[in-house]
Amino acid sequence: MSDKDQVKPYHARAASTGQETADAVADVLRHAAERDEAQARRTAPKARAKWMLPVALNLGLLAVYFLAAQPQWATVNPIHPPPQTQQVE
Repeated sequence: MSDKDQVKPYHARAASTGQETADAVADVLRHAAERDEAQARRTAPKARAKWMLPVALNLGLLAVYFLAAQPQWATVNPIHPPPQTQQVE
């Protein structure tokens, strides 16, 4: 087989100076430095307000009270039985 018949990858070269590798490493390091700077500039997420937990607990207890006790004033649309005249027929 001659040299023309042997297929080489498109990036294979007989002699390389290493400049491409140095450029790739420099790009990777530059990108890593930019990410580190962006991470340092990023603000931390805001913490949940302290008053939210008592509000949530109070609303939960109120919901349980409405389900268990069902006060008269909380009944919006009561279901009444049909009148006696309709039950006979």
